[in-house]
Amino acid sequence: LAYKWYWFDYNIDPLLVSFDLKFTELYPIRKYIGFEWWTFDLLAFRFGFCDRIAGNGLMQIDNTIGIGLKIMNIGVDYTYYPNYGEEIDSKHFLSVQTSF
Repeated sequence: LAYKWYWFDYNIDPLLVSFDLKFTELYPIRKYIGFEWWTFDLLAFRFGFCDRIAGNGLMQIDNTIGIGLKIMNIGVDYTYYPNYGEEIDSKHFLSVQTSF
């Protein structure tokens, strides 16, 4: 189970840079920086980095990739974490986002 909050969004049209904090059951805080490129204000392709505390207590940086679809101010986002799997059940995350 993961909860996702956007810390801030800075929009340089059409580039959206976001910083997220994720709170999970196993490791309390993950910091995520994502770069999203929106085309036609509908579709986003993202490449990012996830900075987290690994199981051995060392800081680990993971790559992330994702794709999103946005209609008006509601978005659906899929993110893939290639290096996950041992510590959490899935490498795949689906989230619903809104902006206001």
